[in-house]
Amino acid sequence: MTRDVTLSDLDLTLPVPDGWEVGTVPAGDGSVVVIAPEPWGPERGFRPNLTVTAVESAPPLTPHRAGTEALALVLTDADTHVAAYDVWPSGRRLTRLSWVGGEQLVVVSWVLARRARVVTMTATVDVERWSSTRELMEAVVREVRWADEPAEELPYERRWRRARLGPGPAEPRRDHDLVELGENLEDLSGVLGEQRFRPGGVTLDREPAVAFLTGDGQGLPLTAELADVGLATAEGPTEAGRRLRTIVREADRVLQVEAAVGLLPLSFTLYRRGGDSVVVCTDGVSQWVGTDPHGRVLQQVPTRVHVMDLSTVGALGTLASWLGAGPAWSLAVDDRVPRELLTGRVQDPRTRAPGSASPQLQQVWSRIGALWTLRAHDVPTGASAGTAVVDAADRGVYQLGAAEEDGTLALHAMPAAALLDELVRLVVDPARTWSGPPEEEAS
Repeated sequence: MTRDVTLSDLDLTLPVPDGWEVGTVPAGDGSVVVIAPEPWGPERGFRPNLTVTAVESAPPLTPHRAGTEALALVLTDADTHVAAYDVWPSGRRLTRLSWVGGEQLVVVSWVLARRARVVTMTATVDVERWSSTRELMEAVVREVRWADEPAEELPYERRWRRARLGPGPAEPRRDHDLVELGENLEDLSGVLGEQRFRPGGVTLDREPAVAFLTGDGQGLPLTAELADVGLATAEGPTEAGRRLRTIVREADRVLQVEAAVGLLPLSFTLYRRGGDSVVVCTDGVSQWVGTDPHGRVLQQVPTRVHVMDLSTVGALGTLASWLGAGPAWSLAVDDRVPRELLTGRVQDPRTRAPGSASPQLQQVWSRIGALWTLRAHDVPTGASAGTAVVDAADRGVYQLGAAEEDGTLALHAMPAAALLDELVRLVVDPARTWSGPPEEEAS
């Protein structure tokens, strides 16, 4: 149940959920309206909230311009990973993971262009509560009633093809390939390169590192490299080494990603033990996608791993960064693709699309850069879940359906916001939300 609250200073009326209260917080250029549940004690952790602000803006104002300016600003924050950017009525929805006050939060901003102003509604929720509060937040924003009219979208002009993403021209550069499909949308191709994975922790030879972390205590490899990073001595594991081994060996959930960029195999394993996690991974998909790995790289990269001791909520952001999850425009692809041909395209970009490929598939095909499978296993319940996808850069990721008798696969678009929800589900949420075991045929 909700009650309507009119914010006269903001010229809008919004539904406030039962148990939530409305307040204001002074800001440098006015006041920020805050909607949050009350009462809320410190024992409950971070309090979810929705803020509303409005800023006057000179015309011509469009959803493209308002959204792009917000995106460019967020990309400057080193503690934030932008996970999604998509269309919302009269504006854009911008979803990111952000560290604030030691908390890993999901922050979603609805940047809404009105005739002479930009209204921004921002939901901020801790990762553990995101799945249970997402629909509530979206419903509040969707049901706002406005006193003014939305800004109009301007017809596409060819000069926008050369405009820059970010501050500069009044209208941001458009995605010319999408324009050919009748879609007047911003060019997001430059965003992915701004968010490449930056490994933390320590880097070790893969085989002895995995044996050290997973071994039963007999004959552990106590290498000089393990000693150099403080995980072992000649007598055995150090306190830090014992901590990592305990998390790994007593993990209540194990998540594994196997990826390929060209012929380069990459991997990511997350061992979760409650709120603590250990990640053991090679370089990330986001570091190599768009390149042509060959020669020594194919032998050297898979043999070195980064070992990180993280909070479980922090591991979520690490996985998103490793995969290169980020803003993209997904396309509806109705084609079925021969499985071997798709695998060949990942391995060799010169592999041609099927002759009958639709314009949508042709755009996806030209951008395919990686294939990855994700499997999550919940140890206490035995429940499993997973997915297999191809990564098509600024056209997003596409889940692979089960292979038919003729060897063809369907590609199902997974919008960037949906991908983040899936990662939250597999890393953080209880196993009871899982739908079932992964489809082996799709790997």
